[in-house]
Amino acid sequence: MNNQEPATILLIDDHPMLRTGVKQLVSMAPDITVVGEASNGEQGIELAESLDPDLILLDLNMPGMNGLETLDKLREKALSGRIVVFSVSNHEEDVVTALKRGADGYLLKDMEPEDLLKSLQQA
Repeated sequence: MNNQEPATILLIDDHPMLRTGVKQLVSMAPDITVVGEASNGEQGIELAESLDPDLILLDLNMPGMNGLETLDKLREKALSGRIVVFSVSNHEEDVVTALKRGADGYLLKDMEPEDLLKSLQQA
């Protein structure tokens, strides 16, 4: 990512406080930028299609279309970016299911901010 445009991230999470916190954290890194945010799966899919971000950070548990359903629909689209599930669940079954259904990674919401930023930069 040296001397290139910053990597773009789309946040899909139903919690406004979390989206705001992630945006503030990402704003500290010059090599990544949040280009959009959605509070539900339907809105997230629309934004993903129009923005085609480098990375989609996707909540697993959302009302309406949940994260796995959203993941399935995102994988049906011709998106070039990676999709990383971002969840409070550390249950092995949730991790395995998300990866089997096409997630490129799985991060826990209780991780340290510095570790999250590092993980996003590496994704």
